[in-house]
Amino acid sequence: MEHNRSRFIVGRIFDETFRVVRADPTKQRYLVRLNEYIAQISRVGNNYNQVVKAINTCLSRNMLPRQIDTLVACTRELKALSEQVLELTKRLREEWLKE
Repeated sequence: MEHNRSRFIVGRIFDETFRVVRADPTKQRYLVRLNEYIAQISRVGNNYNQVVKAINTCLSRNMLPRQIDTLVACTRELKALSEQVLELTKRLREEWLKE
């Protein structure tokens, strides 16, 4: 702490420019949640592979179309959610870069 203070004083004496860095707790929370979301997507991908394997090995030909339709619907929903997260991340990144 003392080192920073003396550096500040010396900088002021010699008229250096200063860059103010401010901590944004919102950014930190968002990044933590984003990392959690990415980890969840990874787990969903693993589960997805297991479901496809189970569909291919265990289900009868009569049940197959209905199960695949359900899987496709869930995949579309997950894709839409991922696109929303991506768009939000892009907007927040632009906001944070303005600072």
